[in-house]
Amino acid sequence: MAGSTLRRGGGGSRTRWYIGGGIALVLVVVIALVVVLSGGGSSDDSARGDQLASGEVDPLAPPGPPGQKPAGGPSLAPDDATGVTADTIRVGIQIADQQILNAIGATLQDVPMEEIWQAFIDDINNRGGIHGRRLEPVVRITNPIDSTAMRADCLAWTRDEKVFAVLGLTGYYGPPVQCITEENKTPFLIADGQPEEWQDGCSRGLLFTTSASKSRILRNFADWLDRTNLLKDRTVGLLSNGGSDEEQVNKYLVPELERRGYRIASRFTFSVDVAEQARQYPIAVSQLRRDGVDTVISTLSFIPTSGVANAAESANYSPQWLFSGYNGGTTDLLASKLTPGTDALGMAASRTGEVHAGLESPQVDVDCRQIYERAIGQEVDRTNGTLLSAIIGVCGIVKLFERGVENAGQELTRRTFSDGITEIGDWTIPGFDQGSYRPGKYDGADSARVVRYEGSCDCWTVYPNSEMQPMPVP
Repeated sequence: MAGSTLRRGGGGSRTRWYIGGGIALVLVVVIALVVVLSGGGSSDDSARGDQLASGEVDPLAPPGPPGQKPAGGPSLAPDDATGVTADTIRVGIQIADQQILNAIGATLQDVPMEEIWQAFIDDINNRGGIHGRRLEPVVRITNPIDSTAMRADCLAWTRDEKVFAVLGLTGYYGPPVQCITEENKTPFLIADGQPEEWQDGCSRGLLFTTSASKSRILRNFADWLDRTNLLKDRTVGLLSNGGSDEEQVNKYLVPELERRGYRIASRFTFSVDVAEQARQYPIAVSQLRRDGVDTVISTLSFIPTSGVANAAESANYSPQWLFSGYNGGTTDLLASKLTPGTDALGMAASRTGEVHAGLESPQVDVDCRQIYERAIGQEVDRTNGTLLSAIIGVCGIVKLFERGVENAGQELTRRTFSDGITEIGDWTIPGFDQGSYRPGKYDGADSARVVRYEGSCDCWTVYPNSEMQPMPVP
């Protein structure tokens, strides 16, 4: 093989082994959750303005002009070149454990994540690397429900393997992220949105996402709910996860809704313990019904979404459901947990639903797909939205890393790499639409549109006439 193969790191009782051949021989299948936001747009703004003035609901009500986020403080990335030699760059690759995902109900087939990562690493290495340096990947299969195990992965990458940066797609969150970035000063690039307090604060210049931050997702979700009149004269319920997710909801969604004059009539926060959640599903549905809720705002992840949806169906309770990209709300993984009769709308900054709507892919996504097709020697099933999302999501992360290293030049350090990403400016991000990276702005996606749930395919599809529009709230 021309390029470096994925190498699993050691550490603790875990076995260290290497994957040989042009494509990884051992494939770990895992669903890629691109946790993102989307919003709406329309070409008939004047007519919609008259409609909204009368108080009618319009999911495609156009956003206002986008605000400009003020520049933040300087990058905290150190001026060191750990993991870099004259001809290699060592990078950690994070992949969530398929067996654990299966156990918690996240099973989706035919997504060979190690093979996908290998294809894009090989693509760079077969072109001679970046400034003559080839990528030397170290892959770890991470436990997405065990923060202690994820911290062990962090320490293995940063202290044992001494990687330059870590790249991931999904399933790595919470304090283990801060272990990589804040504690060990190692850049981490991931598709999943992260808390703004980390990206703009303690991990400034070290934590980059292709998605919008969790905080920006929630602020724009509130804006969409307001301008579309989706909550007008409705009795509103709010469901959220406990822990740090609840903190984000309390800080960025609830105050925005209250500021716009909306009252939450019923709220239920689920335990972070999966076993306890199972007991709470019928209790939450009973509370929502008792409080007369006809519209439910959900910020739940896919496990409690599945439980609540099934409990609601069993109780013949049929409110309207409203989702955002927060916690993967507008991914097909979450849609697969809804019941066929669910009435749901959502906002997604990713290109969720394009496959099911029969829309043409943008050229950046086509380019990503073709890189993978050349690697495996056959065409991809373009009706498999989950597989396409994984391919294009990984492509976006690898290309973001490549752009940062290219801009850093020959004198590659973590600091010049961090500055290199913020020099990108406007960029059409694979899997998204328009995004940007600038000094003080470390989350990518800037555009969004409306999607709706289709029970016939258990999937999200693009809402009729919805177009990508700038997210108005910085």
